[in-house]
Amino acid sequence: MINIIGIRRSGLHIVSDYITEISKLQFNNNINHNLYLQKELKVGQIYLFEDADLIEFNKMTPQIDIAQVKNVIVIRDPLNMCASRIKHYSLMSSEGLYINPSALHQWKLYFDCYTHKKKLTGIETIYVNYNKFITSAPYRSEITNQLNGVKDHKESKSEARILDSININGGGSSFDGMHAKVMDNKYIERYKYYRELSVFQNLFTKDELKIIEDNFDIHYDFNDVQPLIVEDTIKEL
Repeated sequence: MINIIGIRRSGLHIVSDYITEISKLQFNNNINHNLYLQKELKVGQIYLFEDADLIEFNKMTPQIDIAQVKNVIVIRDPLNMCASRIKHYSLMSSEGLYINPSALHQWKLYFDCYTHKKKLTGIETIYVNYNKFITSAPYRSEITNQLNGVKDHKESKSEARILDSININGGGSSFDGMHAKVMDNKYIERYKYYRELSVFQNLFTKDELKIIEDNFDIHYDFNDVQPLIVEDTIKEL
């Protein structure tokens, strides 16, 4: 059994599609967290938990043999994740820019687990860096090796083709809808749509951004960008 856990607009469905292909297990979309405490979850299945609260999720104990369970945590760099959420949920208006504080808080929890490679619920936990996942076939092979317990996996054509399509279950690309192809789109440059906004620039300190850039192999380009000050409004989703 594989639990895939992450924040919405972090590439959860493309990663889920890929894992479904390499594992040949049945995929179950957007599972209620409470089911994790029940016996309805079965070995030989993939379960996706979107916007899962890591603190609460970590308190849960599955009602099956944990040796048959693996957790997969998917994390995307925060500025591109936030840009996709803003676009997808129509959070930009004449009244201001809406940033969900709970999503940012959760992202920081995910990032702490990612950097320390923590085991969630005491179960083997594999971390997927979405930025690296969509740009590196060798990195995807590393993930496959961890999931399938093999060595020297080489990505097949059928596995690579997963990145040429968008899963309808995830609602498509925030910017390009259902016609997007992962390999053809600039998923690590979505932040540029909002980089002039002061509230967007101030989501993280310079020191925090440096750590983020180092971990996600990304460079945020704010050079020659004059902040556009709008009303900084917070709205829960």
